[in-house]
Amino acid sequence: MDNPVLDVALQEEALATKSDQAIVVLSGNPNVSTTETDALEINENIVDLDEKEPEHPLNWPLWRKWSIISCTALMFMLVNLGTITIVPAVPRVLEEFHVTNELHSTLLVSIWELGEVFGPFLVGPLSEIYGRMPVYHVGNILFILCLTGGALSTNMSTLIAFRFLCGLFVCSVTLGPSIVGDLFRKED
Repeated sequence: MDNPVLDVALQEEALATKSDQAIVVLSGNPNVSTTETDALEINENIVDLDEKEPEHPLNWPLWRKWSIISCTALMFMLVNLGTITIVPAVPRVLEEFHVTNELHSTLLVSIWELGEVFGPFLVGPLSEIYGRMPVYHVGNILFILCLTGGALSTNMSTLIAFRFLCGLFVCSVTLGPSIVGDLFRKED
């Protein structure tokens, strides 16, 4: 047998009987697992597409894959520009908000990176639970709202807080490699 898979009838039987006999799952399918009592559990939240199905991202046409990669790369570039574009404006921002403390100028530039440190701990697991696209879109919307909040800030503390949140919601940096991995096989 090339790919032995536990069939649906056996799954239903195991759930109905909850026997103490060991059930061996040979497929390695993440949807099927055994508990300590060796009764079968099925995780209904996991979508398991056959690699031959056209809905599977690995089977999408190349133009679709590359358009997704291009949009992700463009967002990655724009995010990195957002990190450093404030550097030439720091003296003017300090003057605008009547701030003389040098710590504020350092925070203004570096706080974004601190947000990027904590963002993956939030974005990565959420993308595994809810999917890449919803988390990517919500993160980008929150990112744009935080950019707008930063632009409308009336004091230095608010601007620094919004720059931290911008770094936190930068999803393209965190999800980019996962998106590429979802679209292409290792051989590609």
